[in-house]
Amino acid sequence: MRFVFIFISLALLSIFSSPSWAENLTESDEPPRTLGVLLSWCNGGTEDDPVSQFKEISCLGYLQGVLDATSVMFGVNPEAKFFCPPGGGISTDQLLEILNEYVKQNPSALRESARIAVLVAYGKAFPCSVPPVQP
Repeated sequence: MRFVFIFISLALLSIFSSPSWAENLTESDEPPRTLGVLLSWCNGGTEDDPVSQFKEISCLGYLQGVLDATSVMFGVNPEAKFFCPPGGGISTDQLLEILNEYVKQNPSALRESARIAVLVAYGKAFPCSVPPVQP
């Protein structure tokens, strides 16, 4: 297992340390802070452009990372749960569909913080059923 981790780490290091993908980055290519920028990264990939491919992969990783991080948080503190994803898992394509649908219903969300808007979109897509309160 450790060998696999080291191998993957070295492979990623060799890819991302190469100037070929990074030479076209500009200051506007900093990590997305708004949902609009994040979605432009997710929806703007072209096969011929390594920068747009990098952005698309980064965006999909961001979406999955938010889901993974909150799953860990919910495991540690179940009372903090504010969305309940299905037990079978969710693909990154489904996560992107959720965000695109959220933006259709809430266009002003494009100007919101990416991390907050993603959590709100997940909460609307996967609401938790609240058990009835016992007197």
